[in-house]
Amino acid sequence: MKLIPLKSLFDIKPGIKVRFNKLTPSQQGINFVSAGCRNNGVSATIKPIQGIAPHPAGALSVAVGGSVLETFLQTTPFYCSEHVQALLPKKRLSDSEKLVYCTFIRANQYRYSYGRPANKTLSKLLLPHPDDVRRMARKIKILKPFSCHSASHQKIGLTERQWKWFFLRDFFTMQRGRRIPNQTYKAGKIPYVSASRINNGIMQWIDKKPIFPKNSLSIGDVGCAAFYQPQSFCATSDVTVLSPVFSFNLYIGLFITTLLNQERAKWFYSRRIKLKKCVRLKIKLPVDNKDNPDWQFMEKYIKSLPYSSNLKQREIEN
Repeated sequence: MKLIPLKSLFDIKPGIKVRFNKLTPSQQGINFVSAGCRNNGVSATIKPIQGIAPHPAGALSVAVGGSVLETFLQTTPFYCSEHVQALLPKKRLSDSEKLVYCTFIRANQYRYSYGRPANKTLSKLLLPHPDDVRRMARKIKILKPFSCHSASHQKIGLTERQWKWFFLRDFFTMQRGRRIPNQTYKAGKIPYVSASRINNGIMQWIDKKPIFPKNSLSIGDVGCAAFYQPQSFCATSDVTVLSPVFSFNLYIGLFITTLLNQERAKWFYSRRIKLKKCVRLKIKLPVDNKDNPDWQFMEKYIKSLPYSSNLKQREIEN
């Protein structure tokens, strides 16, 4: 693979030196990219800055300080802080090709740290030749971008309700997963859920008939990794499956799994949360005026969060 310096592929534009508290927030404004590693680097949306044009959509943002070399494709015009630089392609690149370059730039993060910024050496960073990147990009499928809007315009706070402790067994039936021997299945379309903390707990997609129903929760024995399962699935023996016995949906499921995942610090490899412990597990939930769990409030709260509008399509699909 032929390597060439970054400066021969991109024009490098500096960020703006401005105090964040001097900027004016605006929900319908322009993205402001800082040197963080989350939310595509976007820390706020602000009103246009007089006399300063934003960087164009389609440019890359690269953190040269802070979370050094965190690199993102920006699909809308944006400003960036002094610890971020914008990369404008010298020649036309597809979004897939830009994402490949994002990956290769991030792969150099081990060379830097908080006290060793990349502002002086970014231009010399070696990256693959466009011909090689073009071949890699053909294998990339770009998903439809997520909306940052909420499903509801209501503003709901968690302090609006009293909270009380409940046993999970009062609302769910609990079953242990069933191990499926490796030699008995092939690649397929059914999720095989394990105690993994990533990818919604899904270890593989297999060709077996699903054992557990959709609209359930899974809790991994190691670390109490909890996930909402939107489709029928199989699960390994180190997973406890919770099937609801009340009117349940995606939003309530995400509310409960978030609370369960706050308990992770209590569970580790030598202290697993197996079925017998799940049966005794308590969870603190918001209640209504009769001291019953307020499921409707939980649903409304999730719908009030940013990005929750993306869940509506997921609900329709399932």
